[in-house]
Amino acid sequence: MNSPLPVDFFSLHDVSHFPIVQLSSDRMEPGFAARWCEEQQRLLDSGAPFVLCLEEGDHEHESIRDRKHIVLWFKRNRQAFRRVCRGIVGIEPDAMKRAILHARALVLGPVFGVPTTVVADHHEAETIGRSLLASEGGEAPHKETD
Repeated sequence: MNSPLPVDFFSLHDVSHFPIVQLSSDRMEPGFAARWCEEQQRLLDSGAPFVLCLEEGDHEHESIRDRKHIVLWFKRNRQAFRRVCRGIVGIEPDAMKRAILHARALVLGPVFGVPTTVVADHHEAETIGRSLLASEGGEAPHKETD
């Protein structure tokens, strides 16, 4: 499906496979939060349901200031986010890191207000994402894969 969003507006989020929106930590440089919030707002303003797939990586790009900016954005936009985002699927190939991230997802899912899980690869993330889009939300299935 072609994105109903202006692809050239997005530098952090990859919307080329919309409604699957991919976000890689490799795209985020220190100070990324303002741009992240602008792009998230554009996703919300579109009103089109989507699933956010987060490719995990190092988190050196996340300063305390960036985290605070994003947390404040979520506090202000939680209801709007819940209306259009059908789920968040983390991608982490390493089984030990994935287990840790899955435990974190169990805590953060209610904070975000959408189903949240972590899987091993892009294919599995897209499969779960399409399932969440088809079911209009609900429980995010979790599969421990090695």
